[in-house]
Amino acid sequence: MNLRLLLRFFSITGWCVSASLAGVAVTSVSNVGTALFYAASASSTDLINAGQPTLSSATVSATFGAVFPGTGINDGNYTNTTTHNAFFQSGPQFPATATYSLNVSVNTLGYTLTSIKSFMGWQGFSSMAQGNQTYTIEYSVVGSALYSPLATVAYSPFTGDGTNFDSMVTVTDTGGTLASGVDSIRFTFADPGPSINNPGTVVREIDVIGSPTGGAPSALTIGSPAARHLVQRSAANTGSIAISGTFSGTPDRIEARAVVMAGTANSGTATAWQTIQASPVAGNYSGSLAGVPAGGWYQLEVRPVTGSTPGAVVVRDRVGVGDIYVTAGQSNSANYGASAGTPADDRVSTRTSVNAPTWRHGYDPQPLAGGGGGSVWSRLGDQLAAADNIPIGFVCVGVGATQVIEWVPGTNYYNNLLKPAIQSLGTAGFRAVLWHQGESDAIANVNATTHAARLNSMIVQSRTDAGWTVPWYLAEASFHPNTSLSQEEPVVAGQRLAIYGDANVFIGPSTDAFHLEDAAGGKLSDSVHFNAAGLLDHATQWRDILRGTTTATPRNGDFEDNRNPAITGLAALADGASQVVNISADLDSPSVLGWRILSASGQTAADGSNGFHNPSTGTYTGAVDTINGGVLPGMSGRHVAMLDGGTAANHFLHTTRALARPNSNHMLSVALGVRDDAATFGSARIEILANGQPVATATYDKAALDALRGGNSAGTFTPVSLNYQTVGIVAANQPLAIRITKVGGSGTVLDFDHVRFTAAPTGYSLFQIQYWGDSAAAASAQNGDPDRDGASNGIEYFLGTDPLTANPLPQATSLEMSGRRWSRYAVALNPAVTDTGLGLEYSYNLSAWSPAASSVDGSVMSVRQAGYWTLDIAHATHPRAFFRLSLGPIVPASP
Repeated sequence: MNLRLLLRFFSITGWCVSASLAGVAVTSVSNVGTALFYAASASSTDLINAGQPTLSSATVSATFGAVFPGTGINDGNYTNTTTHNAFFQSGPQFPATATYSLNVSVNTLGYTLTSIKSFMGWQGFSSMAQGNQTYTIEYSVVGSALYSPLATVAYSPFTGDGTNFDSMVTVTDTGGTLASGVDSIRFTFADPGPSINNPGTVVREIDVIGSPTGGAPSALTIGSPAARHLVQRSAANTGSIAISGTFSGTPDRIEARAVVMAGTANSGTATAWQTIQASPVAGNYSGSLAGVPAGGWYQLEVRPVTGSTPGAVVVRDRVGVGDIYVTAGQSNSANYGASAGTPADDRVSTRTSVNAPTWRHGYDPQPLAGGGGGSVWSRLGDQLAAADNIPIGFVCVGVGATQVIEWVPGTNYYNNLLKPAIQSLGTAGFRAVLWHQGESDAIANVNATTHAARLNSMIVQSRTDAGWTVPWYLAEASFHPNTSLSQEEPVVAGQRLAIYGDANVFIGPSTDAFHLEDAAGGKLSDSVHFNAAGLLDHATQWRDILRGTTTATPRNGDFEDNRNPAITGLAALADGASQVVNISADLDSPSVLGWRILSASGQTAADGSNGFHNPSTGTYTGAVDTINGGVLPGMSGRHVAMLDGGTAANHFLHTTRALARPNSNHMLSVALGVRDDAATFGSARIEILANGQPVATATYDKAALDALRGGNSAGTFTPVSLNYQTVGIVAANQPLAIRITKVGGSGTVLDFDHVRFTAAPTGYSLFQIQYWGDSAAAASAQNGDPDRDGASNGIEYFLGTDPLTANPLPQATSLEMSGRRWSRYAVALNPAVTDTGLGLEYSYNLSAWSPAASSVDGSVMSVRQAGYWTLDIAHATHPRAFFRLSLGPIVPASP
C-alpha cells in the first residue's frame, strides 16, 4: 500500500490523506459560501442508484439513524438534503456501514469499477464539520464472501461553524480500473472529528461508476427466487424450487441447476441441468427445478439454450431446501426475551413479509413479530441447522399479551398475520406451526374446554385456508406472575385436550416452571420473559421435540430437584418439613418441577395439602435425617411426593415428550409409601397414558402392599411396577404420560418416590434400528421388501437375514427317511428371536393352505426349534406339495 497526498484548490483548499492500494488515487475538494457547489458532479446513472438494474440490495448497519434507510443515498439526487438521501449521525453512533450488493444475476462476472465519488455537507446549517469525510471502502468479488480493502479516506477540512459548505472526494486508479469482478462494495464511516455543534456526517450522495466485467449484460435474468430463498423439503428429503425471470432472443428452452456453494457449512448435492421451460415466448419464463436434495446454501444457475448451444449462465446465491416453521402466540413466541441472538449459522433465515418470499439472516429481533429484543427462534435455528445440516427458516408473527381469542378466525391477528403467512408458503410449504401462548388466558380465567375449543377453531381454519393438513405444535404455557395455579392449570389442560383430540397436533415444550428455576441459574429476565438461559432451554426443548429425540425419562422422578423462588438455592427441606403447593398464590406454581398436581378431571388444580416433604417422626419413624440420611429402602433421596387430603382421585401427572412407538416395552416403577399410621393410606393407582388414555393400570391398597412386604408395609416404601408393551402397529402421535393417583379422599394420604419410566425397543424395533437407524423409518415396515428378494422385512427378521441385501429363499427338497420319500421345506431361524408372527404353511393345490402342524396319520411332520423349522410331507400320501412363509402381526415375547 502507498500513501498519496493530492490537492485541488477551490474556495477552500482541502487535504485528503488516503491509505490505498497501489495505483489508487484519492483526490478531494471542499467549498464554503456557495450553495450546492458540486451538484453538477453527481451521476444519476451510477451502479448503486436506487432502481438501477445493477443494484441488487442495499443495507445499513443498525447504528444508522432512521433517516438513512438502505437505499437512502443511492438515487443520484445531490440537491435533496432534507429527506431520504441525506443522513445525520451523532458521534457515539459510529462506526456505521452501508453495503451495496450488485446484481450478478444480470452480470455473472460482476462489475469493473472505474471511479467512486462521495459528496458530504449541509447547506445552511451551522456545523461545518458535517462536510468532513472519514471512511473506508472495501469490495468483494464474485465467488468470494471476503471483503478486500480498496481505499481509506480521511478528509477533515472543516473545524468551525458556517453555512453553505460541502466536499467531494474522488477515488480513481492510475491504470483506469479500481477493481474487476466486483459483486459488493462496502463503506464504513468513522467519526469525522469534533465540531462545535452536532458532530457527525451528512452524506448527500455516493456514486460508484463502472460497467459489467466482460462486456454487455446477459440476455437472461432471474427475477425469483431472491437470495436466501428457502423451500420446504418433502418426505423424500427433496424440494422443488420455482424459478422465473426474463430473456431476450429466441432460445429453445431454459435450463437450471443447483450447485452447492463453497464453504464447509454448506450441504446438499448438486443437480444436473434440467429444462424448466421448453419453447419460452414473450420474453418471460417460469418453471421449477425439481428433486433438489435437502441442503444449502446452493448457487442456483439458469441459462438459455438454443439448439445444443447453451447461453450465458446467470446465478442466484443462497437458495436452500430445508425446514420452514411458522411461529405464533404471545410475547415468549416473539421478541421479548433478554439478549437478542444472532445465529452463528448463515443458513438460518427469517421472512420479512407475511405474504411475500423475502428473507434475511435470522438475527433478532424477528422482523414480523412484536417486541424488539431476543427470541427463541434465532437459537432454535442454529440448533436445527447444526443437527440436521440443512437451512432453517422462520416466519414469526407472535404478538405480545394476546389471548387465543384474538387469534381465532376472523380476528385481525388471524386475518392479517397467521392466515397470509400460512397461505403464502403454499401446499405443504412449511414443516409446522409452533405455538406458544396461554399466559393471557390464565389472567382471563379461561377454562380448559373453552381454551381447547378456541385453539381447535384456529387450527381447523388454518388448514382450510392452507388447503392441506397443517401440523401444529402447542407448547405448555400458562404461567404469569399475576396468576395462581388455579388459573393456570385449566389453560394447560386445554392445551392437552387440543393435542389429544387431533393426530396432527403435537405437544411442545413446557416453560411454566422457568420462574422456579431462578435459584438454579436463572431462566427469566423479568417476572415472565426469558433471559438467555431460558431462551436456550426453550430452543433445546423445541429441537428435541421436532427431531424426535426426546426420551420417556421423567424429570424429577426422585423429587430432589425442586425450587421455590422464595428460597434461594433450595437443596433439602428440614427433617419433617413439607412444601405444600398453594393453588391460590402467585409464583408458587407448579412447585414440583416436572409434575402437575390435578383433580380427578385433570382440568383443574387439586385441592388438599399436596407437594413434597422430608419424612421424619410423625410420618416415617425410620426416616429421621440422622438415621441413614433420612432415606428408607425404596426412597431415592430425602424428599417424597405427597398427596394429602383433598378430593378422591387427585393425582400427579407427568407428561413426557416421547411418543409411543411400535415394538417397544414401557416400564413404570414407583415406590409407594405407607406411613406409620397406616390407617391414613389412601390407596394408589399407577397408570401409563398414551394420548391421555390409560393403556396400563394397577391399583394397590394396603393389603396388596402388605403382601409384597411379607406381612406389613406400614412405615415403608414398597416398589411396584407396571408394564405396557406395544406390537407392530401403534397409532401416530401418542404422547406418553405417567399418572399417580390417590384413590381415597379427605383424611387419606399417598406418598411416593423413586419414579422411573423407560421405553425400550423390543425385538423388531431393534432390527429396524440396526438396518435403518430408526424404528419409524417408512422403508422398515414389516411388510416392506426394499431388497426385492420376495421376503418381507418381517420374514427376514425371523430368518436372521439382511433386509437390504437380496437373499435366496429356502427351497423345497426331496429326501429318503425311514424307507419313505418325503418333500421337505427347511427354514433356518434366528435363534435370538422369540417373538411370534412368522407362519409356515403348506398346500396340495395352491388354493387351500394349512398352517404347519404334524398330522395324526403321520403324513405331515412339523418340527420347530430355536434355530430351525422343518415341514415334511410324505410322497405316498401327497405326491405334490407346496410351501410358503407367511407373516402375521409380530408380537414380542413377554418381558
